Amino acid sequence: MAVTVYEYPQAGQKLMRVAQTNRCSGDYEASFYEYGKFSLSIHAGAAYSSEFQINRIVQIDNKYCGIIKNRKVQRGASNVITVSGYQLKGLFWQRVTIPLDLPPNNAPAGYDSKAGYTDEIMKYFIGNNTSGSRRGFENFLIDKLLNQGNQDDRYYTRFEVLGDVIAKIAKRSEVGWDIVIDEVAGWFKCVTIKGQDRTISQSDRQRAVFDLAIGTISSFEYVEETENAANVFYCTKSGSEFEDEALTQTYFLDNVEKTGIERIERHLNISIDNDDDLFTKMEENSRKDMESYRPVQSISVIATKKLVPHIDYDVGDYASFISREDGIRANRQITAIKTTINADKISYTITLGDSQLDKFDFVQRDIKNK
Repeated sequence: MAVTVYEYPQAGQKLMRVAQTNRCSGDYEASFYEYGKFSLSIHAGAAYSSEFQINRIVQIDNKYCGIIKNRKVQRGASNVITVSGYQLKGLFWQRVTIPLDLPPNNAPAGYDSKAGYTDEIMKYFIGNNTSGSRRGFENFLIDKLLNQGNQDDRYYTRFEVLGDVIAKIAKRSEVGWDIVIDEVAGWFKCVTIKGQDRTISQSDRQRAVFDLAIGTISSFEYVEETENAANVFYCTKSGSEFEDEALTQTYFLDNVEKTGIERIERHLNISIDNDDDLFTKMEENSRKDMESYRPVQSISVIATKKLVPHIDYDVGDYASFISREDGIRANRQITAIKTTINADKISYTITLGDSQLDKFDFVQRDIKNK
C-alpha cells in the first residue's frame, strides 16, 4: 500500500508533501454518494511514522484521498501507530447550509435555493458554504459545470448538514462526487462523476458480472430491510410563511395505497419555486424524495482477481449480480469499493446499490417470501 502524506495548506500556502511510504497496511473505502472511511497502521519505528498526524491529508495507492481524523499510538509488544479518517469530501459534513442574506427570486425568505442540472445545484451549494476566510478551505476549487443528472432539478435548504444535502441531491439523480488533489498545482478540487454501464445487458464495453458460478466473486451477502421504509407520504410545500397556508398533498409509493400492518406513513417538506406549475412540480419533486424510502435490498460481494478494480469496474459503474441458486439477477450501481491490504493479501468488497431487484423470468418463486 503506497501512502503519501501532505500537510494541509495554511493561508497563502499550497499543499505540501511531508512523507511517502509503502510500509502501511489497512483498508480504505471509496463511496460514490456518501464518504468512505479508511484505517492505516504502520510500525512506530518505521521511517515517516511520526508524520501521520491529525488533519493531514493522505493519498492512498495514488487515487484515494482522505484526511486523518483519529490517531492511536501503541507502545510495547506491538509498537504500532494507527490512524483513521474519511474521504476528503467528508469535510463537507463539517459545514451546514447557511441561507443567503438576500434569497434568490421566488425562494422563500430564510432559504437558499437553486434550480438547474443536478451537478450545477451540487456545486452551487458547495460554493456558497465553503468559501470565505472563515468557512472556506484553502486552495479549494470546484470543477466546471458538466450538465450532469436531471436538467430540471431543484433544492431548497436552510441549516442542514452540507454533506447530507449534496449526498441527497446526488443520489436521486445518480451523480457521484469526490474531492481530488493535484500535488503539483497544490489544490483540492470537487468533481462530479457519472458511472459507466458495464452490465450484462450491454456490449459497448467490458462487462462486470459478479457471479459465484463463474468465479468473479468468492462470496456475497444479500440483505433485505424494511425498518426505515415508507409507502404513504404527506408532502408539504417548504417555505410557507404561515402553517395554515402550506400546501400538503398525499402520495403513495408506486401509486398503491397500503393499509393495515403494511401501511407506513411519513411527512416530507418539498422544495418548489413559486413560479412553477404548483401541483405538477409538487408531485414530481415529492416522488423524487419518496424514492429514498423504498425497502432496502442491498448486495455486497467479495471480488476475486478475475476482474480488476478501477479497470474492469469502478465506483459508480453499473454491474450485474447473478445468483442462480436464489433466482436473482440484478443490474445495480457500485456505490462503494472497500480495499483491504494486509501483508501480501489484497481483497475488495463491493457494495451494490439498494434498489429493487429484478428476478429471472423463469423463476416462479418470490425470494422475499422464502
